[in-house]
Amino acid sequence: MDWPILHRRNALTLLLLGLLVGFTETPRADPSGLEVQLRLARGPYYVGEPIEVHLQVTGLERSPEPSCHGQAPAGARLEWRGTQPSVSSSMRIEGGQVTRTETITFTCQFVLVPSQPGRVRIDPLEMRQGAARAQSEAHAIQVESVPQDSRLKIEILPRTSSMVLGQRVSVRIEWQLDAELDEALRRYSIRSPLFEMPDTFRFLNDASGSRDTTSIQIQTSTGEIAIPAQVERRTENNREYLVLSAERTLMPLKQGRFNLEGPTVSAEEVTRWQRDLFGSRRPAASRRLFAQGEALNWTVGEAPSAGRPESFAGAIGQGFSLEAIADRSVVKRGDPIELTLVVRGQGHLGSVGIPKLDRVGALSPDAFRISGETPTGEIIDGAKQFRLRVRVLDDSVREIPAIEYAWFDPEQDAFQTTRSRPIALSVRPADLITAADVIRPAASKAPDEESSSLSTSSPTNLTSADAPTPLANVDLSIDVDLDRLSRRAEGSGKVEALLYGFGILLVAAAFLRRRGVRWRGKKGARRAHYQKQRAVIESCGQDAPKDALRKIVAALRALAADNPTARRSALNAFLQECDEILYAPNDSKQILVAAKIQRALELAEAIMRDSE
Repeated sequence: MDWPILHRRNALTLLLLGLLVGFTETPRADPSGLEVQLRLARGPYYVGEPIEVHLQVTGLERSPEPSCHGQAPAGARLEWRGTQPSVSSSMRIEGGQVTRTETITFTCQFVLVPSQPGRVRIDPLEMRQGAARAQSEAHAIQVESVPQDSRLKIEILPRTSSMVLGQRVSVRIEWQLDAELDEALRRYSIRSPLFEMPDTFRFLNDASGSRDTTSIQIQTSTGEIAIPAQVERRTENNREYLVLSAERTLMPLKQGRFNLEGPTVSAEEVTRWQRDLFGSRRPAASRRLFAQGEALNWTVGEAPSAGRPESFAGAIGQGFSLEAIADRSVVKRGDPIELTLVVRGQGHLGSVGIPKLDRVGALSPDAFRISGETPTGEIIDGAKQFRLRVRVLDDSVREIPAIEYAWFDPEQDAFQTTRSRPIALSVRPADLITAADVIRPAASKAPDEESSSLSTSSPTNLTSADAPTPLANVDLSIDVDLDRLSRRAEGSGKVEALLYGFGILLVAAAFLRRRGVRWRGKKGARRAHYQKQRAVIESCGQDAPKDALRKIVAALRALAADNPTARRSALNAFLQECDEILYAPNDSKQILVAAKIQRALELAEAIMRDSE
């Protein structure tokens, strides 16, 4: 892609560039100090053809990712495609120090699609990152229209239709071209707003085509769609056409009236050919062809209210079924049962719900109670599942009855009904505890009475039928003595406070110990590294002068890199002096190795003291 650049810092150069490529924008300096560029694909520009527009800003931070903002101009549609980051880095070595510079550039990618010819003004585009703002200049382009060519035709059928939410609708795309253009067409582009509305019209996963098979390529903002096509020949007005037809199935997801622009097709016809060095034919000249079909007028509504069954809950399509599953079938009265309802069918499951189950004929409120609100359901493996809790209120219930479920069939223009299978239940009476079942403590006896009763009791009395059971003296009454309860709470609160305090002390001690171990470990590693580099410096006395100097410089730089807080003024001066000796054009300078070693050991000791 050939890009003209509109740079806002070099006004004169970019003004001349704009005049060369047809731009009239005059850049201005950005007060924030950011480098801003507006980049447009090279013209000419035509109605219905997308134009790539990029806002490029240099000088922002790496994160967070900036946001892009732009307003669609009159007579055009502006779409944001995404934001692309770019990082460039450079490194400079000066005086023994390495300086790295990083430059961050973000590019906001927009696509402008003109819908009418004439002058189109692109308002300033803006990029935001925190408090930073970068804005381009307004820019104007000239859009040309290509006259309709009778040798091309494009249509989407049906042009007028009334449909309901969730209905599956077959859409047919027909592209006709004069048979004489079969070998003269260089490339083509088909577009339609219908394929740019996935939240309103969802295309189902039909079999997709490829470039290796006959297919129609539809261009969208998210990429290219290949639809398998059939080819036939058709004669109209004594002219033979090649007709490519393809079908897709869509499902409307929103209600309303939709007036969509007709589909467009633009192509290039080769008007002159020439031969290359190998004798192959290649295009030498071409002209643009354009055609637009009729607009689409579609109405999307709900299922009819007349004759709507009580069991209808938004399901539209064909072949729906309802399955009821209970987690258990043997229960006591009042016990909860988890009931799962599974809805399957050919339709949009997102809008499918379940009817009110507590109506007569399904789960009667006299026999069942449904806990909680009506579930929204979730789609799992191509079916929608609803989970709810049901309690049986009547011992005579022997089953969860069949549940009726209705849907609207658009093809038959009528409501259809199905039922789930009943689920057999075995309901037992619940255990009822009354006031008589609560055992209260007997009146306290005097000590002498209690001892006498114990002494006169015998094993025979304890095991007799009239004797109390071992749990007879258990106190199941509710304690309402507030003073006694508060005393218990106060005692337990002190113990809990002590336990919590002891736990916090243990955590703090463990944290301090771990921190000390880490600090001692880092200090020990730094000391070992110092001893290693010091040994290297001391061993340089046995090497050649320049080899010794190279080892000294490497050891000192290694120590400085491991201790970034060390003072560097004396170190940098010594390193620069060594570099001058090492990279001198001749060996005229005498190298006093012993003095260099002594000075290096002093600098190494100073680096170690600074780090501690």
